[in-house]
Amino acid sequence: MLFWGWDAFALIFLYWLENIVIGGRTLISMALSGLAGRSIAPIGVLFFCAFFTLHYGLFCYGHGSFVVGMFAGDALSMFDLAGAAQALFAEQPNLGWGLASIVLWQTVLLILFIVRGEAVKTDPLLLMGAPYPRII
Repeated sequence: MLFWGWDAFALIFLYWLENIVIGGRTLISMALSGLAGRSIAPIGVLFFCAFFTLHYGLFCYGHGSFVVGMFAGDALSMFDLAGAAQALFAEQPNLGWGLASIVLWQTVLLILFIVRGEAVKTDPLLLMGAPYPRII
């Protein structure tokens, strides 16, 4: 933050983007766990993955709109999160390094989840609720 001169909005927005990446990893983990563990039927896995995508997506959209509305000022629309991200990355291109490190770390966690055999042992329904406490 100090090295690249990120302001508070950039850091908070990066934290919000991390929630999106965690949601993606959670979705993949749920699908793998449901299919590998065979605790629920494949159609159930599909249903719960779709439900998580919709619910978590709406939750993150509301959270992101709040972040942009509170910290971006009047320059950006709080409902245009893609536009806010585009403007922020154009203004502070080094923010891409922060996002890349988050994606890399979440990828490592997903690989460890698979390699350690946790996909077979973990209930996909427990995974579905895992990212919410972090945001709250």
